[in-house]
Amino acid sequence: MARRASFWALLFPIFAVSLVASYLILTTGSFAVDHYQDISIEARGYTPIQIWCVENDSLQGSFEVVSVDDVDFYVMSEEVYSHWSSGDGYPGDIFIQNDVESLSWSATIDSDGYYFVVYNNEDNTSPAHVLGSFHISSNRDIIGSLTVVTIIIFIGLAAITKLVQKMIT
Repeated sequence: MARRASFWALLFPIFAVSLVASYLILTTGSFAVDHYQDISIEARGYTPIQIWCVENDSLQGSFEVVSVDDVDFYVMSEEVYSHWSSGDGYPGDIFIQNDVESLSWSATIDSDGYYFVVYNNEDNTSPAHVLGSFHISSNRDIIGSLTVVTIIIFIGLAAITKLVQKMIT
């Protein structure tokens, strides 16, 4: 009986910690990524930055052009970027701002996929230097992952309980 009591005294804190951790993950179920740029862009060129986003991700950023007068700035889906970069298509479907020296911007993503943040210097005959950053924040659905973890914890607890019962008897 004493072994069983000490087993449960050990098992209960482990179970309690896993429940608290699951609660904290569920209530703060967000994910964030920061991107910092110190970019040199060739004259008559552009620099794309590919990112993965999920539906309803929020993008926020700012930048400053420190060498030429201005650049064009786009946030676009993979499909639009593919058309635009091959010379066939409009330069942005999420966010577009032409002729900017500095900019604070934000955009919301409408579906899962790859997206491109593009600094475009194609209108300038001099190289451009851009300093900036952007932030991707997401409330990704993690309930499925937590369900799997919880099931694994319960299976582990059941196995430990059976082993301890066999040891006691």
